[in-house]
Amino acid sequence: MNGFNDNLTEQLADPPAKPAEKRIVIDANPYRTRVVLLEDGRAAEVYSEHHDHASLVGNIFRGRVRSILPGMAAAFIDIGEEKNAFFSMSDLQPRREAAGNEAAAKPVPAPQLKIGQDLMVQIVKDPYGTKGARVSTQISLSGHLLVLFPNEDMIGISKNITDDAERERLRSIVSSAREENVGVIIRTAAEGRDEGALVSELAELTEKWRSISVAYRGSTSPKRIHREYGLLERTVRDLFRPDVASITVNDGECFEELRAIAEAVEPGAAARVRLAENEPNLFETLGIEKQIDEALARKVWLKSGAYIVIDRTEALISIDVNSGKNIGKASLQQTALATNCEAAAEIARQLRLRDIGGIII
Repeated sequence: MNGFNDNLTEQLADPPAKPAEKRIVIDANPYRTRVVLLEDGRAAEVYSEHHDHASLVGNIFRGRVRSILPGMAAAFIDIGEEKNAFFSMSDLQPRREAAGNEAAAKPVPAPQLKIGQDLMVQIVKDPYGTKGARVSTQISLSGHLLVLFPNEDMIGISKNITDDAERERLRSIVSSAREENVGVIIRTAAEGRDEGALVSELAELTEKWRSISVAYRGSTSPKRIHREYGLLERTVRDLFRPDVASITVNDGECFEELRAIAEAVEPGAAARVRLAENEPNLFETLGIEKQIDEALARKVWLKSGAYIVIDRTEALISIDVNSGKNIGKASLQQTALATNCEAAAEIARQLRLRDIGGIII
């Protein structure tokens, strides 16, 4: 029906035919949905969504300031969740409005917070442990090609777009189409896309922002005024670029939904969405489950026999490098250098794989 090769393991588990070939594999069941982006056959990014406890990241609220901690340069915002959200005053740093060029940009004074004041905030980090969610007033709305920043005034372009002529073409299109005092980031997926696609998505994001603004003015705090897309929509929007060979999913409903989303985002993309029928444990079938377990363990072994230990606390992430079984073949200094170099590369991979941010030691 969908042209999917019955020999699923051979198709997806073998080393890719060309360097950096990427595939997305989705394992869905009644309890949760998991997404893995494979690069060169290795898990590069992992996302999970429990159906009874979805992530709050990206949701926008009308919140109310409940307390201000000057000594911490922070405030706590009531957004209607179990715990008040944490807000850093650094988000209120003076903004700069462009005036022809960045050098001539004019600073706009930062607003001052007061207890009882209402704010529009967006979740940037889910609650963890005893801490509530982290929120920001720097609102962003993501599309497949563009990201809209309603409170900024700039145009940015993905560093992955390296052709100068293409960068200038994209900048010119967005500059002409965007509204005044609105920021836009041009994503990697925009490379090579025609003007119509870019202008259309920018118009959609702008209209979404108008709807959010209207909802904010018509509500009382605390109230959620915008819900971020679910995991399937975000997967297509953020990961399903032209260099991704396919999306494979083991659930019929998800398959149809993914095809519809993919076709809406990019005509013809639905052909790269595949259904793995009768595969209730898709990750185990492809050997991905074991790979994820090993990659996301507290102790991660390196090829040399050394290992790193990753511990998460409520305040920070600590990463310890140990020589382990790597006794080296030369001096202690050379062994330490080689271990640290190997660990540095794996740590970078782990930060992406685990979606780690914040304070890392």
